[in-house]
Amino acid sequence: MASITVASPLGSPLLDPTALRIPTAARNMEQRKRYPSDLQIRRPAPDEWAIIHPNEAFRWENLWAYEKDRKFYLLSPALYDQLEGNVRRVFAEHDFYLAAVRNADPIIWKVKHSDTEWFRTIRCAVEAAMTNWVQVQSNDGAKLYNFKHPHAAYPAPDWSQYQTADDAQKLFTAVFTNQVITQLDHDVLERIRGRK
Repeated sequence: MASITVASPLGSPLLDPTALRIPTAARNMEQRKRYPSDLQIRRPAPDEWAIIHPNEAFRWENLWAYEKDRKFYLLSPALYDQLEGNVRRVFAEHDFYLAAVRNADPIIWKVKHSDTEWFRTIRCAVEAAMTNWVQVQSNDGAKLYNFKHPHAAYPAPDWSQYQTADDAQKLFTAVFTNQVITQLDHDVLERIRGRK
């Protein structure tokens, strides 16, 4: 076997890997829960089965939101009436729900409010998904969503990572951090106005 020679730069001490080792007591502990910010914000795909988290803390409803390049920007309600009409029009009322997807990663299920059958029927699907698995498909001819329950009795998802109101707040923060508009001169608003 060939020997490997490692030369360290002069005056630079070698790194000690034992000094970087996580102490035994801190490894694999409950306090190290992760709240991924990479959960997709979307509706369940037509071939997916989804169910919404039973805890209301994981349901964030009636928020002003603007979607750009698959990112959602939330608007502080205090700013809405201060915005120009053309800026106000890009924001829509949205609901967001933590949902399990069968055989896939969880998602943040988004629902955009509107005065349409699309919205009314997706709301019915969401309400059904609060207690049972559902599959949602668009019906373009009728301009609405259809949903159905599975024939099989799917087990409840594992919500162990998402249990408490504190977990819900941390998850919401991870998903929407740096995407909340609280100032009238925010970059997103300035781009909508054509100033940036």
